[in-house]
Amino acid sequence: MSVSELFRAIRNETALPRYDTPDPKIVAQTSDRHPGTQCRLDTYFSGARPLCWYKPPADEQGGLVIEIVEPAMLPALTRTDLWTGL
Repeated sequence: MSVSELFRAIRNETALPRYDTPDPKIVAQTSDRHPGTQCRLDTYFSGARPLCWYKPPADEQGGLVIEIVEPAMLPALTRTDLWTGL
C-alpha cells in the first residue's frame, strides 16, 4: 500500500486507494501513460492488465475483470510484511 500512497501523493489525488473498490474506468484504447492510483493498485494486486488502462485486442477475450475483495480477506491483505519491497 505504501507505493500506492506515494503515487497518490505525487499525483495530488485525494481519494485513498482501496483493495475493495476497483477502478471502474474502462479505456477505449490501451494507455501507455501512468494510470491513476486506484488503477495502479488494481494492477499490482491482480498481477494482470485491468481494463482501467488496458484495452484487449478484438480477438482476445474480455480482459481482466476485478472482483471486489471479500471483507474477510482485508486483514490478510493489509499486513505490512506482505507488501514490503513493492
